[in-house]
Amino acid sequence: MRGRVAILVVVAAQAQEIPPVDPLLAKISSNAIENQRVLPNYTCSETIERFEKPGKNKPFERMDIVRLEVAYVEGKELFGWPGSSSLREPEMSKLVSGATGNGDFGLLPKVIFVKRSAAIGAAAVTEHQGKVAWRYDYRVAADKHAFRVTGPIGSADVGFHGSFWVDAATLDVLRIEGLADDIRADTGLLSVDLVVDYARTAIGRSTFLLPVGSERTIIGLHDITHRNVTRFSDCRQFVGESVLTFGDPLPAPGSVIAPPPRTDANLPNDFVVGVRIETPIDSQSSAVGDIVKAVLRSPVMDHHEAVLPKGARLMARVARLERLASSVALELKFTDIEFEGGHASLEGRENRAMLHQTYFAKEFHSASAMTRFWPQILTFRGKRFVLGSGTDLMFRSRLLKSEEHDPIHR
Repeated sequence: MRGRVAILVVVAAQAQEIPPVDPLLAKISSNAIENQRVLPNYTCSETIERFEKPGKNKPFERMDIVRLEVAYVEGKELFGWPGSSSLREPEMSKLVSGATGNGDFGLLPKVIFVKRSAAIGAAAVTEHQGKVAWRYDYRVAADKHAFRVTGPIGSADVGFHGSFWVDAATLDVLRIEGLADDIRADTGLLSVDLVVDYARTAIGRSTFLLPVGSERTIIGLHDITHRNVTRFSDCRQFVGESVLTFGDPLPAPGSVIAPPPRTDANLPNDFVVGVRIETPIDSQSSAVGDIVKAVLRSPVMDHHEAVLPKGARLMARVARLERLASSVALELKFTDIEFEGGHASLEGRENRAMLHQTYFAKEFHSASAMTRFWPQILTFRGKRFVLGSGTDLMFRSRLLKSEEHDPIHR
């Protein structure tokens, strides 16, 4: 449940000169450092399946799926929504509620090899995924400030230990495992561990050693366990300081492309309008972060003037799609309304939707009566729901006063 959420963050450690203890480890460290040195700023699509187990003898159940864009820029992680024009958020938890964490993408090799914050033991010959590999055990002390856990009660820097596996032929790191040490009781956590797998991945015409997947397991009070299984895909070079491009063709040299003229619509302070979903939402396959499109079934009027035409497209993202005990909760975060030659931002407004049939079932005959009953979360009974293309919703948008805060996923 969301009240039992835990967050794990791996951060870059302070540098400490601990030389490798043997020539083989020196070569492995040099290989990892060189990979970090030549690694371009890049971004990948990140898909996270989140599972929860309510007790020791209970099975895991999938709670939701999350889709994000994650970038590794100048040694730091940045997050954003799929398809967005920029990635600026350094903490995933600012975008996604629930059990989340940073560090899976690119920071563990930096902590162990570049910053040299780990005490590393002797090598052992083993096998990993069909390859002859070297295995090393390592430990990072809490005073290196490399591993931070945040639970429902509090946060603490902790030490961690684990192992990493290295391809004996290429000296590429194949896997890093880490387990938090001596977690304080005042965090509300019992255990936190992280496993990250790596492989050579093409970016442009070159290949680099990148993370391809991770698994994070967090055990909280009452033996409630959260498990996040993450996969990285579609990796490409990150262009610009904080602007993500997706490989659109560049204009010819010397050409000037003028943007089409666009009008910013002035919205009424409070309006209600019927909308029709264009993007299906399926609780088994849709994910937090997915774009949802809908169209206005009637114009939005202000003082007898149409400020938004019928057919204007309403843009939203899935902000929450979570399995509860006997139902599924859906939350949509509405962002913009687009129409031919115009645009309206929904920032700074409280935006909510409810099922059209619910509107009629309650027999609300005016917007003023209806506004008292608008839900923040749409809840559906059972383990699955589908809102197909063509489903009707009622949409309400209200301008927030300066002293108000938007209660929906801000």
